[in-house]
Amino acid sequence: MGRESMAGPQETVPWWRRADWGALLVVLVVLASSAASLANGFAYDDVPIVEQNSQVTNLRWPWAYFRETYWSPPWGVALYRPLTILLFSVQWRVADWAAVTFHAMNITAYAAVALLVLRLARTLVRPVVALGVAVLWAAHPVHTEVVANVVGQSELWVALASLVAIDCWRRVAASGVLTPRRFGAILLCSAIALGAKESGVVLPALLMVLCWEHSGRAAPWGSGHPTAGLLLRAVGYVLVLYLGARYAILGTLGGDVAHSAVAHLTTGRRVSVALGLLVQDARLLMWPGPLRADYSPPSFAIHPTMGLVHVVTLTLGAAVLLAVRWLRRQRRELWPWLWGGLALLPTSNLLFPTGVVLAERSLFVPSIAAVIGVGQLVELVLDHYGARIGRGVRALVIGAVAGVTLQWSRASAERQPVWSDTPTLIASSAVDDPLNPRWQRVLGIQFLRMREYDRAEAHLRAAATLASGDFNVVFGLVRVLERQGRCAEALMWYARLLDEFPPTTRAHLGEIACQIRERRYRDARGSALRARAGGLEPEPFSILIALADSLLRATDSLGSSGVGERRVQVGGIGSPVIIEVDDSGRLTRRDLAADRVVRSAGRPAR
Repeated sequence: MGRESMAGPQETVPWWRRADWGALLVVLVVLASSAASLANGFAYDDVPIVEQNSQVTNLRWPWAYFRETYWSPPWGVALYRPLTILLFSVQWRVADWAAVTFHAMNITAYAAVALLVLRLARTLVRPVVALGVAVLWAAHPVHTEVVANVVGQSELWVALASLVAIDCWRRVAASGVLTPRRFGAILLCSAIALGAKESGVVLPALLMVLCWEHSGRAAPWGSGHPTAGLLLRAVGYVLVLYLGARYAILGTLGGDVAHSAVAHLTTGRRVSVALGLLVQDARLLMWPGPLRADYSPPSFAIHPTMGLVHVVTLTLGAAVLLAVRWLRRQRRELWPWLWGGLALLPTSNLLFPTGVVLAERSLFVPSIAAVIGVGQLVELVLDHYGARIGRGVRALVIGAVAGVTLQWSRASAERQPVWSDTPTLIASSAVDDPLNPRWQRVLGIQFLRMREYDRAEAHLRAAATLASGDFNVVFGLVRVLERQGRCAEALMWYARLLDEFPPTTRAHLGEIACQIRERRYRDARGSALRARAGGLEPEPFSILIALADSLLRATDSLGSSGVGERRVQVGGIGSPVIIEVDDSGRLTRRDLAADRVVRSAGRPAR
């Protein structure tokens, strides 16, 4: 009878009153902003990372992915994101090679993150403010790259794991009880964030900040609590295991190859660049536009020396400090503001040079902290001046939030097709940002693959003018010249390549090949000797030294006879090999032992 009396009042409440309409509105905003990406294919980094990556297309045992790098060997061996590759492999098998499944997963994860933002905001501010925070975040155009590009999924996993871990941590801190389920959830989320992307290292640091902040309050659980210390040590062990695995696979704890704009800057100049970029970070977070697929000099200005932009940075910093001080006086939680700073740190070039100057994807997690921080300030204003604010002003504010949400949703939806495929992305980026050397280089490489050498050379020379310090630009240009048979000109660029950049095997091999084609056999031998002495892989250069010696002997013995064809025997009597050199400098290798076998096999039986 008691159970029926308890159930009776609940049954009288209509379902539309029990439904979470705020969560539904957030999901609708997510769909309006990102559903257009379902028509996208694989674009740019999606191709080598997903579509053409044997690590993804071949499903294996899970632990196999933790022994490999993020980029497959043909593209380099930088970065370590085993969980992301594992999830891509599972999706590839489920998708049956269809890109739409990957994009559907991105949108689903994006919606889940937006709902967690709403859930977190509701614990910090009043429901109406939390809803405004969540819908603005869900519509933010700066998220387009992460959602529309398949490889942006790694950022989604980091954000998802971070929000779940924060929610569990705050519940434990509020209750003072660390249950095995929450303990395991926090450790699992830490492992997911670290395995998904390098920016996941922010989560362990954030958990320490949360613990420190709660220890300064009259909370039942803080850094002095024995279970808090246990959890922090466990998270630390997970971080150490990740760093150990990363070092074992990559041989370094660093990240990708440093961006050419910051690779050679001193520490002081990098600090100046990082401080100057904070203004651009704030602009993109608060008023996103114009957006680009890449932010690189000279089209995007950086400031290695102090100037006016740093005055603006100091002004913004002072405003943030005043806001934090106000929040602290009102005994509000400060960790969202600290989270925003920590999340910007890995790609800021402040501690060490990174592979990006500024990227929209690096603002994905910081944008969560930014909107929550703004929501906290709005909450304080309502607490102090809410009684003085009339209905008209409130309606005006709600209308402004709705208008910005609609505008941002439209901008996000219109930008999604930019990432539909590689040609569309390159063409759109080259039109939007013609002075960006990256897109000039990419266009040059694309035309090189299409064998349109004149157009390839034009774009690569433009890229070399805009970014003379980019190894890939110079190397792409020498490849174009080689394909056109202009080895004499290519050798001048090879000299610059080997003089200005760290020596690489492919650069030395290209130079030696050109020298052989130009019949500069003595120079080829010297280049091979220098490359081998420089610590590069010795085997190919030892072979080239022997080849150069053979060609030199052939030239010395037959060059004065007027014979158009030169040839020399290489190897012993048991394995005779003939190297033939014609007038055009082309080489032919003939194995006489194999030739005799073929002839004997074709001899008619007697």
